[in-house]
Amino acid sequence: MIDDLNSIPFPDKTLFDKHIRLEDDYLISTSRGCPHNCSYCCGHAVRNACGNDQYCRVRSVENLIEELILMKSIYKFREVFFCSPTFPHDKVWLEDFSLRYRNDVGVPFRCHAHVNHVDRDYVRLMSEAGCKSIEFGVQSVNETLRRDVLGRAESNETIYRALNLCDCEDMPCEIGHIFRLPYETEDDYISAVRFYSQFTNIHRIKTFNLTLFPSTRMLQICHEKHFVSQDFISAVERGRKRRLFSLLQR
Repeated sequence: MIDDLNSIPFPDKTLFDKHIRLEDDYLISTSRGCPHNCSYCCGHAVRNACGNDQYCRVRSVENLIEELILMKSIYKFREVFFCSPTFPHDKVWLEDFSLRYRNDVGVPFRCHAHVNHVDRDYVRLMSEAGCKSIEFGVQSVNETLRRDVLGRAESNETIYRALNLCDCEDMPCEIGHIFRLPYETEDDYISAVRFYSQFTNIHRIKTFNLTLFPSTRMLQICHEKHFVSQDFISAVERGRKRRLFSLLQR
């Protein structure tokens, strides 16, 4: 792994600019690695392969803004999407970013964030920087399932507090929610609808079917509970399964 992300050259967007309208939405990464270790995520397998030491690395604000200034001069983009798993939440980094981005880049942006990192200062600084939408991966409102199967320890109270802060600060947000989880019931879906309906600033709920990625704890869980066979796991590990959620049965 490369420890110093600032040492990496800026991406060569000319490889794609004939096929993608970069002026509409410029994609950029603030970091590599993720501070969380969700059982279903491909990042979980990467973390296990690389080890925990220095797995999460963040670019400096100066390096990030330098790329955005350069690319804005070339592509005149109207929006930025920070596509890292979670947006940096260090307050010193975020305060510097908020000021520099607003003054030097000055276009709306979207990003992913984790509910554990959200407080009033976080939402305020994001809003002042020009953030127009924050996406939170909730995945399920069943706390037991979310903790024991998905490997996510945050409580519904924490999720409620983050979404409520977005309402209070008029920050639009999106929700990631996974269908077809092991042991999920129809009542869980009903509970999710009731939970999300409490908030006015959720403008989209993005739903996904569970995908079983190679070398993840989720794949092991599904095998231990006899949702999938060893042959299925072997095929997944060799890249021979395309519909990786097709064999999950209730």
